[in-house]
Amino acid sequence: MKKTTKLPAAWQAYSTLFYKSKLKVLVDNAWGVYKTQLKKEEGEAPTESTGNIEVNGATSTKGQKKRKTRLQIQNEVVQAEYKKETPEVRKQVEDYLQSLKDEKSKSPEAEDSPDDAKLEQYTR
Repeated sequence: MKKTTKLPAAWQAYSTLFYKSKLKVLVDNAWGVYKTQLKKEEGEAPTESTGNIEVNGATSTKGQKKRKTRLQIQNEVVQAEYKKETPEVRKQVEDYLQSLKDEKSKSPEAEDSPDDAKLEQYTR
């Protein structure tokens, strides 16, 4: 049977290409601001190991707004930055996505294998 994989969204490809060079600093800053804001609002202590915010050992208590994970903050930052990017960078992202698409179409998984034909014949 064929494995089908989706291409990443443009902002995800952007993250793959530019995370280390320019997005990591922005994400780290946004996460720090978020943790500081939570600490001020609710008197909480952020935990570095999990990236979650804990209150007296519990990660969620009734009546409090839902906390964001570091990954959620990262995704928000990356999407916002991608929207602000120049046409040149967007072109790089499009080219990268096209290369993934081309690579996917050339992969042996994209072709029907003899086993697939046997399986199809057997299931009829």
